Amino acid sequence: MDMDMMKTKLLGYLPKPTLYPFYGTLLLYFVLYQPFIGYPPITFFAAFFKILPVLSLAYFVRSTVKGKLSALMDNDYKKFIFIGLLTSSLGDAFLVARTALFIPGMLVFGVAHLFYILAFEPSSGKSRLQNLYILGYLALAVTLHADIDSFIMFCLVMIYMTLILVMSWRATNTYERTKTFPALAACVGSMLFIFSDFLIAVDKWKFSVPFTQFFVMITYYSAQFFLALSTDR
Repeated sequence: MDMDMMKTKLLGYLPKPTLYPFYGTLLLYFVLYQPFIGYPPITFFAAFFKILPVLSLAYFVRSTVKGKLSALMDNDYKKFIFIGLLTSSLGDAFLVARTALFIPGMLVFGVAHLFYILAFEPSSGKSRLQNLYILGYLALAVTLHADIDSFIMFCLVMIYMTLILVMSWRATNTYERTKTFPALAACVGSMLFIFSDFLIAVDKWKFSVPFTQFFVMITYYSAQFFLALSTDR
């Protein structure tokens, strides 16, 4: 798929009324909590408004199937993306308390990535980016090993990294095989997810990144947006 066709497809999706709740709740969160200034307060309302955009994307996925919820459950791809979004919203709520509940939040997002992995077909053949994913994994492992003091935390981070990279690898391999817009959307979403989590890791264990929360949330919500968009086939 060339860039012009991709741009045309994307612009055709943006005005969908079922995406309006996402746009509205995203704007509301950024206006109320201004992540470009800093982290939101650790409150129930901060968690509530933070999860609304992702729940709105779950609503969008639900709207791609007419009829009862069972119709959505009959489509494995849509079902697992839908459940992954709901699971991610729980992780979002945990990570409002980014220090006290960091590990529970990471574990919940790990479960969300398991659902995303189940959504994508198993990789067939060798992806052209396979070695890049492997090298990226090894580079991150070596880089973070010196800065994460707890062995248990390091193991948990490695497990999480494995899940998110496998998820992205399978999404990328699906696009390489099909060359469709939904597959491209999933591929872009998975890579944005990796970048968002990379920023979190660098800021937490390496050095302070200016406007971290702003860039993390922009790339994270964009990642979930593209993953949700991939279900509208």
